[in-house]
Amino acid sequence: MSDHTGLVSLPVVMGRGPTAYFLFAEEQREAVKAELLARDGKAGVAAAAKEIGALWGKLSDEEKQVYKERAQQKAQEVRGEG
Repeated sequence: MSDHTGLVSLPVVMGRGPTAYFLFAEEQREAVKAELLARDGKAGVAAAAKEIGALWGKLSDEEKQVYKERAQQKAQEVRGEG
């Protein structure tokens, strides 16, 4: 798995898949940055991370479970089990 710079993400390098939170953050990042830019005129990394963390905290256990299952599946792929 690589980001827009072509670098491999840390969880993959370390032989693990991404966490549930990491998958959620990846999915939310662009929308959050756009919202911050529209609202504040800037979209820094720290502000985006804080906003994504707040969104994650508001998810129900059932909503988080979807990401946990995806993370488990990605971990198996990284380990060559899937």
